[in-house]
Amino acid sequence: MGINDRSIEGSRIGGVVINARNVSLVVVLGSAWGLAELFGRDLVSAVGLGGTTTWLAVCAVLLLGFGRGFWNKPGSSTLMGLIAAAFKVLGPFLFYCQLLGIFAIGLFFDLYASILLAKGRSSWWRQALVGALTVY
Repeated sequence: MGINDRSIEGSRIGGVVINARNVSLVVVLGSAWGLAELFGRDLVSAVGLGGTTTWLAVCAVLLLGFGRGFWNKPGSSTLMGLIAAAFKVLGPFLFYCQLLGIFAIGLFFDLYASILLAKGRSSWWRQALVGALTVY
């Protein structure tokens, strides 16, 4: 196996293949979630929709589900939550409870998805249960 073959295949850490596509997908989706947290509250308020926190949580769960659909590995959703929380630090107001809440959504989604969507056990009701348990 040559050097180029290894870069295409990715690195194997603890049985999980980590390649540039998977990491870049997690970074892009985590950044999209972080930008939604930064600018979404004002956007939702300007449109006139109520419950800005609810809409941001829906956006977060959709992005987490999208990311998990492409890379169903434990830790990927937690990393997305960490990236989104890092974006929230750049906002005009810093509330640590918001940072913890954003990170917790990613962590709990990761926990439930890792348990319920293990290899060979994925079904439509398990996927729906992951989202419902995360926001509950």
